[in-house]
Amino acid sequence: MGAESFAGLALCIAAFSFLRAPLSPLLDTIAMRILRDDSQSYGRLRMWGGLGYGVVAFLMGFIIESVGFYTMFACYSLILLLFIAGVRILKICVDNLVAKELEDRYHIQRPASPPVKPGPPVSPLQLLRRFDIFSFALTVFFMGIAHYVITSFLFVYLASELQVSKSLMGLLIAASIASEVPCFYVSPRMLSTFGHDKLLIVAHLAYVVRLLAYTLVAGVGAGLAAGAALVTIQLLHGFTFATMWASAVVRANEMAPPGMEASLQGILTASFTGLGCAVGAAAGGFVFSTWGGLALFRVSAAVVALSLALFVVSSRRRSPVYSPPQPRSPTAGSDYV
Repeated sequence: MGAESFAGLALCIAAFSFLRAPLSPLLDTIAMRILRDDSQSYGRLRMWGGLGYGVVAFLMGFIIESVGFYTMFACYSLILLLFIAGVRILKICVDNLVAKELEDRYHIQRPASPPVKPGPPVSPLQLLRRFDIFSFALTVFFMGIAHYVITSFLFVYLASELQVSKSLMGLLIAASIASEVPCFYVSPRMLSTFGHDKLLIVAHLAYVVRLLAYTLVAGVGAGLAAGAALVTIQLLHGFTFATMWASAVVRANEMAPPGMEASLQGILTASFTGLGCAVGAAAGGFVFSTWGGLALFRVSAAVVALSLALFVVSSRRRSPVYSPPQPRSPTAGSDYV
């Protein structure tokens, strides 16, 4: 019975993940289209995702305690219906935006149907043959491993090895969100001041510091000191995720060939949320069960350090200056949003 229950649950999760996977790259591509030449302001759109996560996580705790666990699924279904309605409205807005862009840039009227490129599309595998795209995807993959090691095993480590209370864990989630939103908000200025590569280096260093800091909390002791130390460490989440993701999404949009923005956003999401999550959770579970949480966070810090070294070396083969996306022909590319 247990095996059957696990198999059914695994099948449901796999189906959910399969259907959910395209949402992030498509929404990020739509955001880039809406922002047009102001793509560096992406973070100020993305921060609302962090706010929404924080509000729902806060409210669902009270709802589950008051009404029951299965209420969560009904609430999720309701939110999903609101999301579908919002996407429909967004599609109308984007269609109008595309029509205006065509009229403004190419002095033509809105096409009756989506433009079609004459010729075979470029596949994601062909994109990965470009050294800059491959090295970028590899860097994001390594950072995804670190991110999902923290997401999957931090609270297990805190509960099993440090006996941290559930109330403190809730405070740690709040600290993460509190740092994520302002980092997304200021990301446009940081991008214009420092550029993508420097911010990605900062994100690497923040991951290394954050992972190693978790291993030092045990030496602080218990009580208020340990709680304050953990909250302080969690504030690095803004640099490890928000700064990294805002930089990566904007950089992927600028690296994409004309019309292939959605494909490159898909590669970005697959590297971080797909492969990074799978390897981080699977390999992290093995390391955690075999050698414990301290070893897991130290190994993850070493993986990020290796990623940083590879990123710095690969950056020397790329141009340090990136021009903003140029106006593109309405018939260019194979991804239509």
